[in-house]
Amino acid sequence: MDLGQVFTTKVIAEYMASLLSKKVKTVLEPCFGGGAFIDACLSLGFENIVGCEIDPALFDEGKKKYPKLNLLKTDFLRYHPDCKFDGIIMNPPYVRQEKIDELEPFGITKKQLRADSLFKGLPSTANLYMYFVIKAISLLDEAGELVVIFPSTWLDARSGKKFEKMI
Repeated sequence: MDLGQVFTTKVIAEYMASLLSKKVKTVLEPCFGGGAFIDACLSLGFENIVGCEIDPALFDEGKKKYPKLNLLKTDFLRYHPDCKFDGIIMNPPYVRQEKIDELEPFGITKKQLRADSLFKGLPSTANLYMYFVIKAISLLDEAGELVVIFPSTWLDARSGKKFEKMI
């Protein structure tokens, strides 16, 4: 099953992590995959890192590699933490809107996503990464920092206008 995973290289992850300011105390990684962002954040001295991962195999690898971190085997889009975060870093999954329903075995469908009031402003043609970005913004402290890499194709898409308004 295609989970839209595109793994971030070490160089890109290190650059993106360097964009987080030193005032960031708690970092959330919504889809930690192979741990590139976790490694980059740890190397910069960030210690309070929370990570989500839906892929069971990658989650298990992450738990072994980072036993002291708060890693959760969960769908980030259904994650409801008790707190907000002052830093979020991610490379969200790249799943086109036509293929979102193929993630139903993980409990992810367009109908389920569209039923969530958080995503009300997104068009029905929104790709999965757009949902991730909106969710991440909702979990940031007022002065929180979001570092995210995603394609620029939304700039030319009709769905991009609504997405731009939301972000």
